[in-house]
Amino acid sequence: MSHTREKIKYKTEGAYGSTEEHTLYMDMNNCCDITTFYYEDGTPIFSFEDTLDDNIFEKMIELAHSNEDDNPNIENWNIDELNNFK
Repeated sequence: MSHTREKIKYKTEGAYGSTEEHTLYMDMNNCCDITTFYYEDGTPIFSFEDTLDDNIFEKMIELAHSNEDDNPNIENWNIDELNNFK
């Protein structure tokens, strides 16, 4: 099986305004076109099929950057959806 395995450092906010550095791991399984992200302890964060158009990772990036431009694809939650999260 062909895999591409990479990692990158990122920061989170720690106690009393400090910052903590962590490592994000990525495993791209090139045989079945699935990308998986892991925390540094090996716990999987999420996986997605990376050859599909409009896959979940592309949409996460789109949502995260939605304040940068007007995007007709993005909608606000309705009251029923909001209540599902309570």
